[in-house]
Amino acid sequence: MASTRGCSGGGTPHKPPILGSNGHVLHESTSCAAYLMTRGLPADRILKEVSSYDTVGNAFFSLTIHALPAGWRKVAVVTSNFHMPRTRCLFQDMWSRAAVDILKQPEGFELCFASASDEGLFEDDVLLARQQPSAQVNRAGP
Repeated sequence: MASTRGCSGGGTPHKPPILGSNGHVLHESTSCAAYLMTRGLPADRILKEVSSYDTVGNAFFSLTIHALPAGWRKVAVVTSNFHMPRTRCLFQDMWSRAAVDILKQPEGFELCFASASDEGLFEDDVLLARQQPSAQVNRAGP
């Protein structure tokens, strides 16, 4: 069975949106989908999520728009190295709660996490500044 790729993210709340050549908002997930198609992935194998504007939204809307309705139980989450600690924490917490509360199955989801290099993503000083908050993620208890 061919795998489907989900591209998550509408943008970020603390920056103005990026506009495409048509003047409309260019969502992060649309950019991700375009990249995957240039690498040969057919458009019908790509699902987009354009509702989120932060990592909490990425976890929630990927779960509620795609994973739960489609019955997905194995999901790979890919993000940058600096963003991985926050992403892993939020996805594990939210999806494990959904497994128990909605699916009534404590082992309801198998999440695999892969991070991509931060090289070239930001200038060194910007990357250092952005790493600080991600390193200080506190996991909230039930």
